[in-house]
Amino acid sequence: MRTIISLLLLCLTVAACAALRVPAVLGSHMVLQQGVPLPVWGWADPGTKITVTLGKEKAHGVADAHGSWRVTLKARDAHKDTAPLTLTIAGGGETKTLTDILIGEVWLCSGQSNMEMATLSAANGRAEVAASTDPALRLFHVGTAAAAVPAADVLSGTWDPARPDTVDDFTAAGYFFARNLRKALGVPVGVIESAWGGSMAESWTPREALAADPALKYYLDKLDKDAAAYTPEVAARRIAAYPRDLEAYRPREAKAWDAIDAIDTGYQAHWGDANFDDTAWPTMTMPGIWENAGVPALADYDGVVWLRHTVKLPAAWVGHALTLGLAPVDDSDSTYVNGQLVGRTSGDWTTPRHYTVPAEVVKDTTLHLALQAVDMGFAGGLAGSARQMFVACPDRPADASVSLVGDWHYAASITTKVMADAKVPGPPGAPHLATAPGAGMGAPCALYNGMIAPLLPYPVRGFVWYQGESNSWKTAEYQTLLTAMIGSWRTAWGLPNAPFGIVQLTAFGKEAPDVPVQKSGYGEIREQQRRTAAALPHTGLTVTIDVGEPANIHPFNKQAVGARLCAWALREAYARPGIVLEPRLLAVSRHGAEVAVHFDQPLVTKDGKVPVGFALAGTDGTFAWATARLQGDTVYLTSPVPEPVTAAYAWADSPVGLNLTNAAGLPTSPFKAAVAMK
Repeated sequence: MRTIISLLLLCLTVAACAALRVPAVLGSHMVLQQGVPLPVWGWADPGTKITVTLGKEKAHGVADAHGSWRVTLKARDAHKDTAPLTLTIAGGGETKTLTDILIGEVWLCSGQSNMEMATLSAANGRAEVAASTDPALRLFHVGTAAAAVPAADVLSGTWDPARPDTVDDFTAAGYFFARNLRKALGVPVGVIESAWGGSMAESWTPREALAADPALKYYLDKLDKDAAAYTPEVAARRIAAYPRDLEAYRPREAKAWDAIDAIDTGYQAHWGDANFDDTAWPTMTMPGIWENAGVPALADYDGVVWLRHTVKLPAAWVGHALTLGLAPVDDSDSTYVNGQLVGRTSGDWTTPRHYTVPAEVVKDTTLHLALQAVDMGFAGGLAGSARQMFVACPDRPADASVSLVGDWHYAASITTKVMADAKVPGPPGAPHLATAPGAGMGAPCALYNGMIAPLLPYPVRGFVWYQGESNSWKTAEYQTLLTAMIGSWRTAWGLPNAPFGIVQLTAFGKEAPDVPVQKSGYGEIREQQRRTAAALPHTGLTVTIDVGEPANIHPFNKQAVGARLCAWALREAYARPGIVLEPRLLAVSRHGAEVAVHFDQPLVTKDGKVPVGFALAGTDGTFAWATARLQGDTVYLTSPVPEPVTAAYAWADSPVGLNLTNAAGLPTSPFKAAVAMK
C-alpha cells in the first residue's frame, strides 16, 4: 500500500530543534492520571537545565546529548487536587505555561472506524452533542498518521473540554464511555482517541511484538524486503518528477477518459446509472484498499473497478446542491451520482475528493453513487479515513452529514493490460516507495509508530479497543495478534495489569435465518475476541451483538457500547461492587444425549420462549440447529448430530432472532467451543 504520511523526519528532527518544546499530548486543559507518578518530558538544546513546576511542586532535569529531557512529579489525588492547576516548564531562557489542568482518570480509546465514528453520527447525535458541555470531561484527538519508525510526537492533537464544537467529531463510543465514567466516579475524566477507519490490528502492534512471535514474523519479512529495495535518492527523484509529469498529462486527460470509456465493459453496460441493479455484486468495506480486502481476484489487480453505494438523505435535502466527500481514490476516478458525472480526478492518489452534486440531481432521498476507480499499479481503492467519506448539504449547515463508510458493491471491468493494448494514454505513475516502507496506513507497526508510541509515557488508567472488521478475512491468527498487541501496550506503559476492554464485533452483513451458517468471518473474529478476553487477566469483553444493524457496518447505538464499557471498567479498574456484566461462557460438556452449555450467571429469554441460535456439529464440522432448553445458568442442547464435538451460538455475520440474556437484559456472547466429554 502506498504511503499515506510518514513521520520519519519528525522523529529525526524533534530532538534537534533548539527551542524548548513539549509533546502535543502535554497541553493546556489536559487531565493527568491520579494515583501515579507524573512524567513531564520534551526537547531542548543539549545540556539545557529544565525546571518543571506544577502547583507548588518543582522538579529539575537536564536535556541529554540528544536534546531529550524528562522529569517526574509526585502522584496526585483527584479528590484533593480539585482546583485547576498550572504547569510551567522553564529552560534556556524560555518558559512554556500550560493552564487549566485537572487530576482525574485517563483512558486511551483505539481501533478502526466504529471507534472513530463521531458522536454527531450516533443515535440522537444532534441532541447528544448539544447537551455535551462538561468542563471536567476532556478530549484529545490524535491526528491520523502512519510512520515507518516510532515517532516522537503525534501529527496533531490538542486537549479540549467537552462542548458541542469538540464532541461533535469525537469518538462516540469513547465519549459515551467517558460520560458514564464521569457520572459514576465524580472526578475529571480524560479520553485520548487514537483510531483510524479501515485499520488492521497488525498496524497497531509494535515491531518487537511481531518479531517475538514466529506466527507473526512474516509481517516483518515482507516489510524488510521492501525496505531493502528502498533508496532515498531514487524516491526523491520520483517525488520531484511526479508533479511535472502530472501537469504535462493534463492536456491529454479528456482523451484518456474517452479512450477508457470506449473499452470499459462497465461503462458500456451502464454500471454508473442510478437504476443499475448491483444486488448480485459482492461487497467490500470502504474506505479501503482492494488488495487488502481478502478477495483473491483483487489481490494483485491493476485496472478499473466499479464501486457502488446507496445512501438515504434527510428529506429536507431534496432539491438542494450537496457536497460529496471521498477518501483519496488510488489512482483516478470518475464519480457518478444518480447516473450523472459529478467529478473526475486523474493520477492523484493522495488528495481527498470533494465534488458538488447539482441540486437537480437530488430528486428524492435516495442517492446512488458509482465510482469508476482506475488503479494503474500497486494499490487500488479508497486510501483514507472514515471522516473523509460523507455527503453534506451546504444550504443546511446545522444538519449532520451522512456517512459513506460501509459496504460498497464492486465489480472489476478491465485490466491495465487491456488499457495498454488499446493504447490508452494513462497518467504518470505515482512514485512507488516514495518514502520509507512501512509508513503506509496498512503497514505492520505503522499506526503504533505514528499514533501510539508518541503518546508514551503519558499515564493512563487503561485501554479500550474497538476493531476487528478489517481482520475478518484472515481470522485464524487474530487471537495471537491481539494478544501480542495487548501485551506490547501494557509493556510500553509499564502497566502489566492495565485494564484492557475489547468491544466485540456486532451483527453486520447478510442474515441467514433458515439454516446454520457454516463459515462466518465476523463470527470467527468474535470468537477470537472472546478467547482473548478469557485468556488474558484484566481483559474484558463488551458484547454488542444485539445493537448491530445488518445493513450498516457502523450501527448508531454507541450509547449502549459506552454504557457497557463503563460497567466493565467500574468493576475491573475501580472494583465497584454489584456491577452486572454480560453473561460469559464457562464450559461446554456432553451429558448423555444432551450437550450442556454453562454460563457464569442465570439466564432468561427476553421473549419467554426457548433459546434460539444454538447449533451443534460433528467431526465433519457441519452445523445443524439444536433444540435448546434453559435451566438456570445452563442451556441444554439436543440435535440430529449423533456425536457432537462442537457447539456454537449466534454463529453468523448477522445472527437472527437471538433472545438469550441475563436478568438485566444484557446479551450473551456468541461463541464456538469444543464439547468436552463427561
